Amino acid sequence: MIAKRPLHPIEIDMHNGKTVFGEEKDGETVYYCDIKEEQSKIAKDYYTCQYCVCKPS
Repeated sequence: MIAKRPLHPIEIDMHNGKTVFGEEKDGETVYYCDIKEEQSKIAKDYYTCQYCVCKPS
């Protein structure tokens, strides 16, 4: 993981209402992405999501 913030803007509309969002947990912001898991399956070995701090939602 390289980035310390999501690679996409928070609350961006990816498609069909899917987005990137953050939640406060133990005083830190944890970021989630609605398409990270699906994108990793589609792109196989090459996708930028692997460098993003977002967790799959």
